Formats: sequence, structure tokens, C-alpha cells
Amino acid sequence: MNRSSKMSVTGVSKSGNPRSGKGRKVHMPNVIKTKTTQQIKKNISAQKIQRAWLSHMDKTIFQLLKHTICAAEHFVSYEILKKVSPLEAELVKDPSMKCKVRFRFSGETFPPFIVFKVFLQTEGHGYKYFSGKNLLKPSSEAVVDACKIMGKKKFYHQIMEDEHLFQKFKVTDEIDVVTLKDYMQELQMDTPGTKQQKTIIFSTPSFDIVKINEVISDDKLEKEEKELFAWCQDLCINNSLSY
Repeated sequence: MNRSSKMSVTGVSKSGNPRSGKGRKVHMPNVIKTKTTQQIKKNISAQKIQRAWLSHMDKTIFQLLKHTICAAEHFVSYEILKKVSPLEAELVKDPSMKCKVRFRFSGETFPPFIVFKVFLQTEGHGYKYFSGKNLLKPSSEAVVDACKIMGKKKFYHQIMEDEHLFQKFKVTDEIDVVTLKDYMQELQMDTPGTKQQKTIIFSTPSFDIVKINEVISDDKLEKEEKELFAWCQDLCINNSLSY
């Protein structure tokens, strides 16, 4: 009886032991964790392989595009420019200009977009370029309004013409005075001394005196002009008699 009771007690105690159940519950999350970590590692490895393959393909395509545009520079540059910009295509076709077209890649992402630039062989002679940063002020609303009213093409030609005249003659009118330096230059041009520096011009064959831009009549200056005119006539007569 005692042995059977012990067997039954031990059997019940083994079957109802809560520690065995707790041990199984603790073991299951570890298996799940290992499976999830393995899956994460597989995903990371797959992403690395995909990135390496895509990078390799991008480099291969880039090399092909590079060789393609290099070939286009030598053979089909005129045909490409004729579709994109007909005016610049005619400039390239002109043999007197000696132009070269260069195609380049641009953009921050791949695939890039292609841009072109026309180079002029100056042979030691430089060219002057107009800078839009210096010509147009961003704070001026009049520039924007003029561009809208005139149109881009007419506005562009007007800006080029005005800048060309300004580079040639500098300050020629009160409208051109925009800075203190221009104002002082315009005042200096208005002084009588600067205007009377070129009031007398001699004509070589007849020794006549021509007066231009005379502002103030001066008796002393008129007297000196007559004496100089008489001296030139005497010099001409003496030279003719000597021959």
C-alpha cells in the first residue's frame, strides 16, 4: 500500500509538475528569435547583392553612354543640334567659325540627362560674354514687367543692344547714371573745359579751321585762331615757293 501510494503520488506529482510546463514556454521564444534574426540577415544580404548588381549595371550603362556621346560628337553633332537648336546648328555648320560641340552628362541621379556646349576656337583672340547676373537685378520689378510686355526674344535683343552701346560709350545720357561714379563722370563731361578741348580741328589740304561743339565764344581764342590761320597760310606759301 505504501509503495503503491508512493507510486501514485510520484506519478501525480510528475504529471502535474508546473516547472516542466514553464521550461517549455521559455524555450519557444528563443526558437522564434533565432528564426527572425536569420530572416533579417538573409534580407540584408539580399539587399547588398541587389545594390551591388544595380551599381554594376549602372556603371556598365554609363560606360556605354559615354562611348555613345563621344561618337556623337564626331559624327552626328549637327543632326542632333538641328533638332534641339537650329540656330546653333547653323553656327556649327559655318566653317569660318571653327566651332566644336561637346556633349556632357548632367543631373544628380542616374540615369543622367545629356547637355551640350559649343566651343569657339579663338586662336588667341578672346570673346566677351554678357553676364545676366550683372545686367539684370533680381530686386527690379521693372525688368520682369518689361520682359512680360515685350516678350523674351525682343527683351533679350534690347538688353544686348543696350549693353553693347554702354560698353562702347559708357555714360552717354542721364538715364545711364545709376551710381555715384557714373554721376561724377557725367558731371565731368558737362564741364566747359572738357568740351572746349576739341573745339578746333585742322583740315590738312586747305588749312581751314572748323569749329564744333563750341559752347562759349571767347575773344582771345578767336584772336589766337586768326593768328594761327595766318601762320599756316604763310607756311604753305613759303613751302610752295621753295619747290
